[in-house]
Amino acid sequence: MPPIAQTRFAAIRSRLELFEPRAGWRAWLYEFLLFGFKQGWACLFGGLMLFVWLAGNIATFSNALIYPSQRDGWALVQHSKLGAWYLLMYISFILVAVLHKPQQKA
Repeated sequence: MPPIAQTRFAAIRSRLELFEPRAGWRAWLYEFLLFGFKQGWACLFGGLMLFVWLAGNIATFSNALIYPSQRDGWALVQHSKLGAWYLLMYISFILVAVLHKPQQKA
């Protein structure tokens, strides 16, 4: 029997694929949700990167963290940092996957 979460997501996705709005904001929302179900990891990493960017801005605003470009005053964290954070998350995910391989049942 498959896990409950798998069947629940499969049921939501199949319902989503049956409903196709024609135009407007509902069509955009439909495509966005369908992409989220098809590309779960991409959405997870994208949301996590956005969270890290917001947390970085809060940290720099409160002077808990200061980047060299912010010595003269506070500014938004540069978007170029997103690539570095994405690489950090990707490498961390791969390292955890390599170090904690699933045990094979005997």
